[in-house]
Amino acid sequence: MRQFQLSQISAIMLGVTRSVTRISLLLRTLGLEVIMQEPQLALLRSGTVLLGLSLGHTRSAPHIAGTTEVVFQVEAVRATHSALAALGVKFVTEPQPAT
Repeated sequence: MRQFQLSQISAIMLGVTRSVTRISLLLRTLGLEVIMQEPQLALLRSGTVLLGLSLGHTRSAPHIAGTTEVVFQVEAVRATHSALAALGVKFVTEPQPAT
């Protein structure tokens, strides 16, 4: 029997290998609010979830195992993709239907 329930994600921390300042500028372009920014760490708000970008997380691991994908909910995926591409945001793949 569980004595607790995890009901909501409050923060996601991502280890990054590039400049936290540069990445947080990109995320600000996406419309995320920058809550805190230091040379090694940035915290951004997306609704009720905080997104952390940390150089320290990457440096403390002997290797980075795989990739990470963060998916944002939007009203119109293709229109949002086009608008962000027009702002200079680079995408690895085209939008795909989520199931």
